[in-house]
Amino acid sequence: MKRGAGGLCGRRLTSGSGASVSFSAHHAADRTTRRSCRRGASVRAAVWKKNSAEVTVPATIDVCWDLWEDRPRIPEWMGWISSVVVQQDDPRLSVWSLETEQFGQTFRFSWLARNMAPVKHRLIHWISVDDKDRGGRGLLQGFVSVKNKGEIQFRPVAQDEVAIRLVISYQLPDVLLPLADLLKPTVDGILLEYMNEFREVAVREQRARAESA
Repeated sequence: MKRGAGGLCGRRLTSGSGASVSFSAHHAADRTTRRSCRRGASVRAAVWKKNSAEVTVPATIDVCWDLWEDRPRIPEWMGWISSVVVQQDDPRLSVWSLETEQFGQTFRFSWLARNMAPVKHRLIHWISVDDKDRGGRGLLQGFVSVKNKGEIQFRPVAQDEVAIRLVISYQLPDVLLPLADLLKPTVDGILLEYMNEFREVAVREQRARAESA
C-alpha cells in the first residue's frame, strides 16, 4: 500500500469531534497497522459464496421432511459430516462435525449452528453461531471459524415426488474468492452426490414405512 491520502499509512488521525490528533500519540496502538502497510497488506471485505444441488426424490413430502428435520441422521447421506449433535439445553442448537481425507491428510472441523424457524414442508434452514470452543483440528488447528449457513428447499411436484434443493453458503475474505470460484464446480458436484444419496435413503425410508403400516 502506498503512503498518502488514500491509505492509513503516514496519515494524521481525526477524532470524532473533528480535532486532528498527532500520529505520535497513537504510535503504539497503530504499530501493527503501519507494519502491515509497509508489507502492502490491505483490509479485505468478507463476501458470501454459495453452492447448491437439487434432485427429485420419489418419496412423499412427509418422508423427506422428517429425514432432514432429524438432524443426527444427516451424516447418513452427507459423507463429510461425521456427526450432528442436538444440544439438550436448546434443541435449536446443534454441533456439526466434519471430517474428510484430502491430499493425504485428515481434516477435522466442528461448529455450532442454530436452526431458524422452519416453514413446514417448504424450508429448513440454519446458520452458524460464534463459539470460541469450536474450530479446526490437525491441519486446521487455530483456523478462524468460517461463518456458514444452509437451507433445504422443498417443492412437491407430484403426490409422491419432491424436488429438494440443498444450498450451502459460507463467508470468505475477498482475497479467497478466486479459489472459491475455481472450486465451485467440484463442491457443487459433491453436494449433488450427497443429494443423490439422500434420494436413496428417502426411498428406503418410504419403503420401510409402507411395510410397517
